[in-house]
Amino acid sequence: HKSRARLAARASVHAEVFSTRMKVCIIGAGAAGLAAARALREVGLEAVVLEQRTKVGGIWNRDPASPPTENCVYDGLAVNLPCELMSFWDFPFEANPSFVSHSEVQSYLERYATHHRLERLIRLGTRVLSVKRHEVKMDGSSAEWTVTMQSVASPIGPGALREYAAAPSSETFDAVVVCNGHHSKPHIPDVSGRADFEAGGGDVYHTCAYRAPARHARSRVLVIGSGPSGNDIAIELAEAGAMVTQSIRGGSPSSNGVEVVSPHVRIKYVSGVERLHGDRTATLENSDEPAGPFDAILLATGFEFDFPFLDMQLVGGAEVWQQGVAPLHLQTFHREHPTLCFVGLPCKVVPFPLWDAQARTIAAVLSGAAPLSSALSPYASLKLSDDAMSCDNSKASASIEAAHQLGANGGGGCKHGLSLQAGETWPAESQRASKSPMPPQKAPRTLHELGLGQWQLMESLFRLAGLHVPCGRLALLRRIHKEVGARRRELPMTYRLSKYMLHYDEGAPGGGWWEVAHPTHPLDKEDTRLR
Repeated sequence: HKSRARLAARASVHAEVFSTRMKVCIIGAGAAGLAAARALREVGLEAVVLEQRTKVGGIWNRDPASPPTENCVYDGLAVNLPCELMSFWDFPFEANPSFVSHSEVQSYLERYATHHRLERLIRLGTRVLSVKRHEVKMDGSSAEWTVTMQSVASPIGPGALREYAAAPSSETFDAVVVCNGHHSKPHIPDVSGRADFEAGGGDVYHTCAYRAPARHARSRVLVIGSGPSGNDIAIELAEAGAMVTQSIRGGSPSSNGVEVVSPHVRIKYVSGVERLHGDRTATLENSDEPAGPFDAILLATGFEFDFPFLDMQLVGGAEVWQQGVAPLHLQTFHREHPTLCFVGLPCKVVPFPLWDAQARTIAAVLSGAAPLSSALSPYASLKLSDDAMSCDNSKASASIEAAHQLGANGGGGCKHGLSLQAGETWPAESQRASKSPMPPQKAPRTLHELGLGQWQLMESLFRLAGLHVPCGRLALLRRIHKEVGARRRELPMTYRLSKYMLHYDEGAPGGGWWEVAHPTHPLDKEDTRLR
């Protein structure tokens, strides 16, 4: 009760602040930052976007001159979701193939920025050094955040820039929206014996530094990790002639308990690595036989969340620092300081539509169109508590069931069935920070791995913002996302040849239907339409 009283008092103070035109700092000009800039400007707020690189695009801005941690895109990278699924809500891709290259995503984001006239809001070549909070006066006459920044580069012509380090400067803002992404700090597991392996002539590096397979053609390569990048890079290396061994905890990937067969004759699955040796072999879990020798090891072990400009205690303390940000409401608003917002933290999601929904909700709250108390309370005006957005099976299932009952009893739930359906379960591979730690080969991203929870999150964000909930479209996207995942597992070598055609129908069961053109696994309307 005391906590709720404090939140109510804070909401009363901020209601006064939000009645004026706010100045908002957006950190990062990738997809999340561009969505935030557009949403804030459209509701009349003053947005200032700080981007340390000299072009928009974030991770998709591939600059060969940048260090690996600022440029994790390799030559052959293509998206693993069809662009018909991953585009912003009202801004489709122009590309003809469904699975576009990284350069086409970069062009899409540049076109988005130009179309919405966002360039004038963005300060390129500006690095954020710190974000400090100070108390707001009761009359709302002072801003809440001081942002210290430094100009580090400026463009001087097409493809050219001038690097320098100007003196730091500071500005005050009423709110801060953090959109710096989570692909800049590679997760490097502490693999025993790595120094011995390298002393023996072996090469070890994270996949963020990988660019092309030619370097390893006809080599023996160990890939540690089985996420999307690890799988794609393993296939790319095998296609280039490398003999690839992919280390996966448990020995092989599985789908619904069924072991998945290696997609390529030059890819072999083995269990987790316990130790490396100077003769460039590796000791594996539950095995007496060494693997190798290997010429190189690629660490496809993901990334850690990194907010070097924020006070660690502000984002949950050292324990949560690598795992994400807490305490947050709806993956977006800091519970104690709701003028500190985040876009783009969730993983295992369809990113751009979710970033768009987060951005529009932040704009609604900061402009006063949506009540701040709703952003602070885990219950008011919202369909789900944060438990439903987690990967904790018991909590999520209970919360989603409660939401389903709310919809069934006239509580405003979507009629298209966004809740769990028969046979579906919440992902169990994640663990809460309070439980046992993540395995060392897996980046600890437990607080923001959503999976199925992303669709409920989007619906709740739209409701909080007071916007029309596109229930049919959400339902259709969710069904397509599930089918794409199955297609990716069944056809790892050729699923990107699929061309998707979506047909939205808000009045149809499941939101409509879709068709897929593919050389061997096409789908037509009758395959995807619900009756």
